[in-house]
Amino acid sequence: MVDRFDWIRSQVFGRIVDIGCNNGLTFAGTPLAPNCCGVDLDDWRPPYGLGFYRADAHQLPFKDKEFDCAAICEIMEHVKDPVKVFKEARRVVKSCVFFTIPFEQAWDPKNRPMMKLEDRLKIDGLTYEKLFKAETTEKQGCVGATDDKENPHLWHIRYYTPDTLCEDLEKAGLSYKIEMLSYDGWAFLVGVLH
Repeated sequence: MVDRFDWIRSQVFGRIVDIGCNNGLTFAGTPLAPNCCGVDLDDWRPPYGLGFYRADAHQLPFKDKEFDCAAICEIMEHVKDPVKVFKEARRVVKSCVFFTIPFEQAWDPKNRPMMKLEDRLKIDGLTYEKLFKAETTEKQGCVGATDDKENPHLWHIRYYTPDTLCEDLEKAGLSYKIEMLSYDGWAFLVGVLH
């Protein structure tokens, strides 16, 4: 069985920028980590050989074509302007951008698809502040986080389907290939932008 992390690790090459890297879950501890540069809105500092930048995916602090490829692992459902993020990721690479995006409409109900933040707080018996801390500064590796209640970037603000993903990619003017990856009650849209 290939999961989304195995899939993306099998695709990337050369100098990699991991956009929305969080704590480095995708590449830390793998042979790819020395060739990775991490970027995240929060200050995670994953153990990547090419360093870490605290920056917004809408405006990356890199020159055009600075990396060979990019990985965008499950951030598009969190960002304000996905079209801009797709374009910006493509700008900073020589070759292509690989992505994974939750396809929650195909998730097993036990995985709580498309749950609103308010419902999650109620079910888990948490306040927004407690959940925010649990997802950021209380986790190993996080040294700072942006608490922006107007843009709760840690939780999903959109739910992609293949059609809505294609719409955003076409608005970005990018050529792409997508497929669905399903396993153990989870489903993800994975693909490449050229």
